[in-house]
Amino acid sequence: MAKLLAKVKTLGPQQYLLETWNHDGGTALLVVGGDPIGTLYGAYRLAEHLGARFYLHGDVLPDTKTPLEMPTRIIPWAACLTMCSSIRP
Repeated sequence: MAKLLAKVKTLGPQQYLLETWNHDGGTALLVVGGDPIGTLYGAYRLAEHLGARFYLHGDVLPDTKTPLEMPTRIIPWAACLTMCSSIRP
């Protein structure tokens, strides 16, 4: 848990962290940002990972269930633009 808290403390503005870890016999997911905008970006990234897409003409949700398997990511928003170009705050 100390390593996780250290990662969270290093987040800057508009950065986010998505991380899973074992907790009390189950798996927990942390979605946290360096500021409120970073948390929003993290939530959008999680939704996209699960298959949601965000378009100007409307949002699209997946027809099938997507397994939740997330690697650790700390991504500044500027670096994320090429990977996550459909995210709209």
